Amino acid sequence: MLNKLNEMKERTEPISSIIPDIESHWTEIVADRGSLTRRHIDQQEAIWEIVTTEYRYIQVLKNMHDLSCYFIELQKMGYFK
Repeated sequence: MLNKLNEMKERTEPISSIIPDIESHWTEIVADRGSLTRRHIDQQEAIWEIVTTEYRYIQVLKNMHDLSCYFIELQKMGYFK
């Protein structure tokens, strides 16, 4: 069974091929961040928190999908009878 799981894992598309990695902080993608007001910085922080939360959520959904596909395939092979 472990061999089958390893085969399935190798066939699984990595998350980075579906959605690209994101920067570690919003300041890496804002060119003129030195001229931002405190209010704009706070807005960017809030937006970045939403972006990173959604990114992690997509990763979790991808992992759950992969896991369910593994279980379905193993069930078809007769491992869960």
